[in-house]
Amino acid sequence: KIIKSISPTIKGYDEVKESIALQLFGGTSKQLDDGTKVRGDIHILLVGDPGVAKCVTGDAKVMLADGSSRAIKEIVEEGLAKGGARPIDDGVYAEVDIPVLTFSWMGAVEPGKATKVWKRTSPPKLLRFTTASGRSITVTPTHPLFVQNGPWIAARHARHIYKGQAIAIATGPGKRGHDETLGKQRGLDWDTVTEIEEVDPPEPYVYDLEVDNTHIFIANEIINHNSQMLRYMSHLAPRGIYAS
Repeated sequence: KIIKSISPTIKGYDEVKESIALQLFGGTSKQLDDGTKVRGDIHILLVGDPGVAKCVTGDAKVMLADGSSRAIKEIVEEGLAKGGARPIDDGVYAEVDIPVLTFSWMGAVEPGKATKVWKRTSPPKLLRFTTASGRSITVTPTHPLFVQNGPWIAARHARHIYKGQAIAIATGPGKRGHDETLGKQRGLDWDTVTEIEEVDPPEPYVYDLEVDNTHIFIANEIINHNSQMLRYMSHLAPRGIYAS
């Protein structure tokens, strides 16, 4: 029950969620006879956190809350200039406050807020997806898109998506709902992948947005996911310490 309660709307990642549950509660603190204290924290090395190196190319058009679209590179570069770029191991980021469209935990496309922008060094190869309706997006191989999982929606790394699979797209703001069917009334629809190409990066960097609460933004009308579970849990847990 504890494992299933962690990000319940994100299907899969069971081992990730289990490790987070263990980290959340930790072990038992002890004081030895010589006065030495043992903190009792459970230390976990998690390789492949679903929030690392998930980016798109700079030409991806992000859907803003007012219905307009802008290239993610423009949004990120503007945010870095205004917010003060802070270095990370493979690039820079900055804190921002930008209204965007997101796919909320209530199961609808609705307004959200981008709180961070990221500019990171591109990996050697990227994946370009083309759909039946002509949509296209180029992403890092570990960038998650959403696919059908019965009546539900599930995040899947780009490298595990195959031709003929349906990926989630946004048709515009929708209404929240509690039924088990995700559809157009919620601003959601599906588009079939017709082509997947491995391509060279068009520039040295890739770009990302961190959206408050959902970690989901919409680019080229395709719903993109960037779940940073560990970072979120480190803020939730009173004793949480996050290192990357």
